[in-house]
Amino acid sequence: MQPFHDYETIVVDDGSTGDSAIIAESFGVSARVLKQANAGLGTVRSLGVMQAKGQYVTFLDSDDIWFPWTLAIFNAVLVSHSDGQIPFMAGTQVDVVYPSQAERIEQEPLRIQVYRDNLATSRERFWIGTPSVRIRTESMIHVGVFPSLRINAEDSATWLRLDIEPGFVHVQSPKVFAYFRHSMGQTGCSCLTTEGTKYLIGQERAGQFSGVLLRRRERLRTFSQHVRSVIVQLARDCQPASVLQLFIPSLC
Repeated sequence: MQPFHDYETIVVDDGSTGDSAIIAESFGVSARVLKQANAGLGTVRSLGVMQAKGQYVTFLDSDDIWFPWTLAIFNAVLVSHSDGQIPFMAGTQVDVVYPSQAERIEQEPLRIQVYRDNLATSRERFWIGTPSVRIRTESMIHVGVFPSLRINAEDSATWLRLDIEPGFVHVQSPKVFAYFRHSMGQTGCSCLTTEGTKYLIGQERAGQFSGVLLRRRERLRTFSQHVRSVIVQLARDCQPASVLQLFIPSLC
């Protein structure tokens, strides 16, 4: 439960074969349920954004967990900002193997770091998980929401397009969501991760990301962090063919 109540809930059923839609609809007016044929995470998230009525949007995947304080923390950061306008904020996560582990996480004091924009964090090394963000709806729509391809890293492509949106806040503590690591999730599929990273490389080479000329060094540093982490993981998983698919194009 979230003690902060000023929000709407949109549940997008991506052609599930289980009872997800029935469970969501049982909440009544507190949740608006949208259904579509299975099309992947990018399309699901984009549909939710386009249907949202609020000034800001957040996301929660079905296999991740928000803490009771998550939305209240997002709101506290927004209210404390001088003009009440933060187009893009992101928090940190804690990795769990079992959902019950999230129950043992305690709320820590609020600590934030304010940046000119997300591109100004290029020397920092933190991962932006989708359930950790709160983004102005207008900004999301302006950059074209999420790619509709069935790939991983579709969220990273969107963050890269938002990189020079003025005003970025990193919520360093408390943790805002529990990242449930398991082999059955889409993020665990190396082929989708490889295709998603190839998409990022293609978009970068086509000049589709923010800060193309004036802040090229920062952008390339941020972009390379995305690609490098995937290449390292594929190498650890003994997938040399996938490593070569990504490493050579990333040099061009």
